[in-house]
Amino acid sequence: MKAALEALSHDAANDHGAKMFDLVGFYNTKSPQKALYDLFATQEQRCAFIVPGGDAYQNAGGRDAVSVVSHRDTDFSLLLCDRAWVPSEQAALIGGPDNLGVLVLKERVVAALSGQSLALPGVVLLPQEGGILELYDPRGGDDGRTCWDQPFTTYAGREKISVG
Repeated sequence: MKAALEALSHDAANDHGAKMFDLVGFYNTKSPQKALYDLFATQEQRCAFIVPGGDAYQNAGGRDAVSVVSHRDTDFSLLLCDRAWVPSEQAALIGGPDNLGVLVLKERVVAALSGQSLALPGVVLLPQEGGILELYDPRGGDDGRTCWDQPFTTYAGREKISVG
């Protein structure tokens, strides 16, 4: 996932242009403070943070069945962030003369990753419902970041469990 995000181009029409994200980070759910610290510590304009979620299971089979089939889906979120260096509060959201804005970042990432398998058999990335986050540096001194939280889910396997 990290490599796929790092390969995205800033200019959708030109694959050889500048990278879409200046910084791509990976954070597990045990270190959200580190992710937020890095987000505010960096001077990079466009950032993407990968945050693993969890697993969901769907089990099929009845009380009289001799086996149960368990399907697992795994989810993760992408926190897509842009910083606007202009006074307009909306520039980080909708873009401005010097930045794309998180809505454009979200549209491009969803279009680029949806349906991708990332060269893993049986994996297909499916976007889920996302939303806007406004994050502010708790230490002060920063105007904050406008972010889009974009969850994805993927089928992660099937197991047949004998019960009898």
